[in-house]
Amino acid sequence: MATPLEQTFFALIKAGLHGEAARLSHEPTLQEWAGLLEMARRQSVMGLLYRGVSFFPDGYPLPEPVLFRLVAEADRVERRGAALRSVAEGLMERLSSAGLHPILMKGPAVAAFYPEPLQREYGDIDIYLPSEEFLSAPAALEVPFTSAPDGSIHYQWEGVDVDQHRRYFDLHRPPQELPGPGTPEAVLLMLSAHALKHACGTGVGLRQCIDMAVAYERLKVPQERLEEVYRRSGTRRWNRLLSAFIEQYLGFQPPFGGNGMPPDALLDIVLKGGNFGHHAAGRTAALEGSTFRRKADTAIRFLRKLPFSLRFAPRETISSLFSLARGQGQHEEGTFD
Repeated sequence: MATPLEQTFFALIKAGLHGEAARLSHEPTLQEWAGLLEMARRQSVMGLLYRGVSFFPDGYPLPEPVLFRLVAEADRVERRGAALRSVAEGLMERLSSAGLHPILMKGPAVAAFYPEPLQREYGDIDIYLPSEEFLSAPAALEVPFTSAPDGSIHYQWEGVDVDQHRRYFDLHRPPQELPGPGTPEAVLLMLSAHALKHACGTGVGLRQCIDMAVAYERLKVPQERLEEVYRRSGTRRWNRLLSAFIEQYLGFQPPFGGNGMPPDALLDIVLKGGNFGHHAAGRTAALEGSTFRRKADTAIRFLRKLPFSLRFAPRETISSLFSLARGQGQHEEGTFD
């Protein structure tokens, strides 16, 4: 269960998401505000915390240091978001004009579902291109690229990192079992599968759970259709857990909400690791160390999460284990998407 301070944090995030005054049990002290700001930083949701605070009634005793920090952070997030959106739009136009068919993924795409799109933090651009067009993109852009073990490639466009994916879904399933990329149900599966991959690996943060909440709210895919998509993809139990979390801690009514599944297993991962698990104990040191140390740390965290993974996504976990045994492990994806 969430602590009182964590409950206050979720109340403020819900206020930002729903555009309403937060229901707080008490006025946080300056020390508690410091804790709330640190939670927002670790989860990369400072823009939403600022929006939640903006719905306080006039005269609310918000400490000045807190107000100044929130204003500065919100301004930083919005400036960065506006710059990245402009670069993403230019990139898509350039590729489309070359006769290619890119699909925007993850951060830049899901930001459009937020009440204030520029308040969704991200730092790189993810796109999908089918195999027959895949290597035409860097050629059209005239940029050098590097390849990753999972088949994706990476390059820079106007100073921004671009991850170009050959697979739309982070899943070990045949394409015929999955929906066509870019459809509403595919967007939901793509986002939930990406969150699942990180939840079973180094960790998943609140921002990815919020992504699913706002995507569900905007796309409105019928539950029967999602049930079939999640069943075929082997992610039904995981998505029920994610829906239970969204309902209890974010105040939405997603498909499969009210299913009675306790969301505490996911809450523990979210709170301990923060955004992509980068704030878990020892993770920062591993990321700053050698390639071997980073990969070893990732492998250890994956193994430690096997009880969780096998419980909520057994088919995908077993497929991942076979893939790793064959030496075809997935590349660790970017920190900022």
